[in-house]
Amino acid sequence: MDLRIRGCPLTGLQPSLPPLLEKLTLATDVGVLKTSLPLLLHNNYPNLHYFEIYDSSQSSLPQGFNQLTSIRQLKFQDCLKLDFGPDYLKHLTILEELTIDHCPILAEKFRGEISSSSSHVYNISIWPKPINMNVHTGIECDNCEMKPIVGKRYKCKDCWHENICS
Repeated sequence: MDLRIRGCPLTGLQPSLPPLLEKLTLATDVGVLKTSLPLLLHNNYPNLHYFEIYDSSQSSLPQGFNQLTSIRQLKFQDCLKLDFGPDYLKHLTILEELTIDHCPILAEKFRGEISSSSSHVYNISIWPKPINMNVHTGIECDNCEMKPIVGKRYKCKDCWHENICS
């Protein structure tokens, strides 16, 4: 069974997902699912082999993600703020394919640390290919509060502590 939830800001109680779910895609605003996944009492979605997060504004994976162990294909696309390192995927021992597509913070972290932490992953794709991607780790935009600043970083020559993103 495949399930794609897109632009559905669910409210209220945590929704339940089909226990025999094989493919799950969470896109844009998915309400409480963007921060917490409903887990089963015993084996958490044993047939869930494909998991995708698309166009998320979150900086972390949903709570409960580390309980999903049957994922073989994992894709992140257009997640500008998503921020975690390869160690966070160590529980995915049967992961075969990892795709990071236009997620600049993830791309930087995985390019730098991928070799030892994810040696069990057969196919790793990171897009776009490196082209002077500027991620200013630890720096927050004083205007929109993006942290870290991704892209151009502007500083005021009179107010040395001000940082503005493009």
